[in-house]
Amino acid sequence: MLFSILCRYISCSLNEPVKTKMPQLNLEFQVYKLLGATNALHTMNGIPKVFHYGLAEKKYNALVLELLGPSLEDLFNICNRKFTLKTIMMIGIHTLRIIEIVHDKGIVYRDIKPENFVVGQESMKNTIYIIDFGLAKSYIDQITKKHVPYRERVNLTGTARYMSMNTHLGKEQSRRDDLESLGHMYMYLVLGSLPWQGLKVNNSKERFQKIYEIKKKTPISILCDGHPEMAEYMNYVRRLGFNETPDYVYLRNLFITALHKNGFEDDQCFDWKDKPLNSSKT
Repeated sequence: MLFSILCRYISCSLNEPVKTKMPQLNLEFQVYKLLGATNALHTMNGIPKVFHYGLAEKKYNALVLELLGPSLEDLFNICNRKFTLKTIMMIGIHTLRIIEIVHDKGIVYRDIKPENFVVGQESMKNTIYIIDFGLAKSYIDQITKKHVPYRERVNLTGTARYMSMNTHLGKEQSRRDDLESLGHMYMYLVLGSLPWQGLKVNNSKERFQKIYEIKKKTPISILCDGHPEMAEYMNYVRRLGFNETPDYVYLRNLFITALHKNGFEDDQCFDWKDKPLNSSKT
């Protein structure tokens, strides 16, 4: 069984707070390596810095990342489960930029959820990071260097609440699925809950099926009622082809438009700016 042990300590050699995650993390390390996070000069916003990967206590593989702050889910709760439209639109702009970076490296993330986006420690709590690449997968064939072929009847991967319609149907995931999952996450933050939450079901298979049925029956116009930019976002990502390259600039501009329309700018002053943050993630 895959498991993780998390512990905070001060690295004597680096003199920086870090998190250690063990074991069996070679795949995740390779993703971080591909993203440049193992480079000593790594400064890419949104991708945690990797300090070390290797054997710990002669027993475990350990992946040591920079110590980060609470997740978007934690922050949502800290803010009494109510984010302003400004904060949600800025979350959209910044998480889209992060996912574009991941996609540009040939990786599809496959587990979008608020728990997997965190902010930095106090001095960096206006910076959003993505963590936990355990379910990530390359969408570029390593031999042909082309997009992997479309497949059906693949195992469901991800979190049912946020996964795309095509993922529910057992279709191979690609960039479009990450973007649709982001859309579901944004609407979760807008509404506080999604129409397919809180179901009374007997097992996970039934739950996945029921969630899919409700997603299918919920028109985008109803899900995104009162939020035209979000409706436009969802309509766009659900129309994307399997190997189509998304227009990330167009999608980010939807959120920028929503900000400007309501008299705001992307100043990275999120709702949690003045909240004390004492949770940490890796």
